[in-house]
Order: sequence, then C-alpha cells, then structure tokens
Amino acid sequence: MDSLKRMRFILAFDSVSGLTAGFLTWALIPVLQPLNQWTLEFARFIASANIGYGLFAGALFLLFRKGIRVSLGLLAALVVANSLWAVQCLVQVWRLQNEVSFFGLGHLVLEGAYVGLVAYFEARIFFPPKKSA
Repeated sequence: MDSLKRMRFILAFDSVSGLTAGFLTWALIPVLQPLNQWTLEFARFIASANIGYGLFAGALFLLFRKGIRVSLGLLAALVVANSLWAVQCLVQVWRLQNEVSFFGLGHLVLEGAYVGLVAYFEARIFFPPKKSA
C-alpha cells in the first residue's frame, strides 16, 4: 500500500472511530452514566471530545481525498491531539479511581490505549523515519 493510501486509510479510520465512539457515547449516556458512575457532564465531555477529533480527522481525510495538500502542521496537530487525549484518559483514571466504577475506569483505560495506538500509527505513517544511506 503506498504512502498516500495509508494516510487516507488512517485518517478515515481515526474519523470513523472518533465519530462512532462519540455518537454511541451520547446515545448510550442513560446506560453508560450509571454503569460507569460518571457524572452527566463527564459523560458529555467524553462524547463531545470523541466527536471533535473524529470531525477533525474526517476533515483532513476529505482534503486528502480531494487531492488537496494537507500541511504537516495539521497532521502533527492530529497526532498530538490523539496523544494528549490518551494521556487525558489515563489522568482521569488516576483522578477518578475512587469515584467511578470498575467499568468507568476500564472504559477510560481502553479508550486511552486505543487512541494512543492510533496516534502511534499516525505518527509512523505521517512522519516515517528517514532511511539512512
């Protein structure tokens, strides 16, 4: 798979993942909130952030698909945003460890790991290591 196809794929994957997680979280707040023992505001925050980065990745995907050159700064911003979200999830696990359920903590750990892996693969695809001669 060539470099441009990999870039389009990871952007589409990131967008669909973020939008799916965000909209499902919004739709399932009545179930997730008591199960995870999150406040309503926190559940909405998680859902909205997922939708936000899903939209950002989707916008970059659409630019790529139309053949419009996307700046390395925007690609780096996506990698940084995903990385920071992964860290944020783990910080919330530490912060909320005595307030939310095992399911709520697990949700945050899995989301942090998932988004961290997406950030890792995006960084590898967008900024491949230089090959030495």
